[in-house]
Amino acid sequence: MTLSVAECRLYEPQKLAEIALESDDNLTKTLGEYVLKTSGIEMQVGEVKCAIQEIQETMNEKLKDILWCLEGESSDDVEELFEEIQEKLDETLNYLAALEESY
Repeated sequence: MTLSVAECRLYEPQKLAEIALESDDNLTKTLGEYVLKTSGIEMQVGEVKCAIQEIQETMNEKLKDILWCLEGESSDDVEELFEEIQEKLDETLNYLAALEESY
């Protein structure tokens, strides 16, 4: 299947890559594979950015709680909040490791 430049603009990169993979031309197939790979990476980069943003929001929230606890001098509460932060970091690191393994 051959597409004009105008027709190519109608498709998402992933669909163009799928069309390219059906081509008899090796260069076109290679380009299709590249587009599929890079579009997948872009999606995962977006997921990582969301995970990092979630970490930042959680950390800010927990740090505010820690400051509040320090004013009340409740060390048990502070320790519990630090444990929650560590759990969130561990969870996110495991998620990032799973993403890395997929490549």
